[in-house]
Amino acid sequence: MNLAAGWLVPYALGIAWGQGAFTSRRAAVGLLAGGTAGAVALVAGFGYPASMVGVTGAKVSNLSPPTLAAVCFGIAQVGLALLLRGPLTRLMRRPPLWAAVAMVNLSAMAIFLWHQTALLVTVLVALRFGDLPGLLTSPAEPVWLLQRLAWLPVLALLLVLGLLPGMLRASFNDRASSSS
Repeated sequence: MNLAAGWLVPYALGIAWGQGAFTSRRAAVGLLAGGTAGAVALVAGFGYPASMVGVTGAKVSNLSPPTLAAVCFGIAQVGLALLLRGPLTRLMRRPPLWAAVAMVNLSAMAIFLWHQTALLVTVLVALRFGDLPGLLTSPAEPVWLLQRLAWLPVLALLLVLGLLPGMLRASFNDRASSSS
């Protein structure tokens, strides 16, 4: 039952939006406020984990199986997306910004796949050095978040190094086909 609710509630909200529901700002604010209030109440008052994804050392994950806190968080995200749709649509009318987003989007699947490879390589190398703060440790203290964020440059560098050969190959192939 958790699996169906966890994934189908945001999916159903998306279908409803696609069919013309949630056109008012009030509906979007309601989803955002209600989902946020529900998630905060469940985390603060009922012991649900604050992280909506699994983290090293956590006893419970909000995604395996999806919990009510994850459902509330999903509802809040739908509300936020509805609120941001108008401003983002206006921003995307600027050709340079649209072009930048389009270029990144061309690599979206590669980025999605390679980010896990970058994380795996980082973890496998880090295992040789013991429990490195923020990477292989449990989120037991508030400083953990800062320690976790400190790993982002390492992961970003490995991601770029993983993507670079494919991007160069694609660029070379594009040039070769346009010159022939």
